[in-house]
Amino acid sequence: MSKKPKQTETLCRDCDRSVGLCAWSAHLKPVKGWTARRVKYNGNHYRTTYCVSACPLFERTPPREPKRIDISLGGVSNKQYKAMTVEQRAEVDKALLEEG
Repeated sequence: MSKKPKQTETLCRDCDRSVGLCAWSAHLKPVKGWTARRVKYNGNHYRTTYCVSACPLFERTPPREPKRIDISLGGVSNKQYKAMTVEQRAEVDKALLEEG
């Protein structure tokens, strides 16, 4: 049995154009050819929006690798880093950014 989508699920959350590159995100105008249903939600007061299930402009946002700084670079272990003062940590961070 398939799970019914929540009322607030929308393609827009996963779309690369959701930053002002389509009629909806730029001007709050429905996109021609999309499949969407009107929903009301309560923020500070009830508003109407759309939950989009299909859109001709949809472009999936590519997955991004989380940025991680390996603080063991430069000979500093996690344990050593945690024991440092704020000033010492700032020096290590600066050195790592210059290397990186």
